[in-house]
Amino acid sequence: HKALELYRQALPILRELKHKEFEANTWNSAGSIYQVLAQLENAAESFQAALSLYRQIKDDDGEAGALFNLGIISHDAARFDAAIRYYEEALSI
Repeated sequence: HKALELYRQALPILRELKHKEFEANTWNSAGSIYQVLAQLENAAESFQAALSLYRQIKDDDGEAGALFNLGIISHDAARFDAAIRYYEEALSI
């Protein structure tokens, strides 16, 4: 999984450069790959990291997208109540 390896290499560089938008996007992309690989815990952790950064930089679109992705992961894990909460929060933005 070359893409995940490259994302892992990019994250410390982006942190050092203090480019939170790119860092958030990288976490979000990594989460999507973990989701495809059915590594739901890793996906959720990645989406949570992205969500935190999107909130810090007040990126509403990114925040809503990360929440939606967390809803999908929750649904995939049969955590339906959590999925609904994430979807509702995403819709409220």
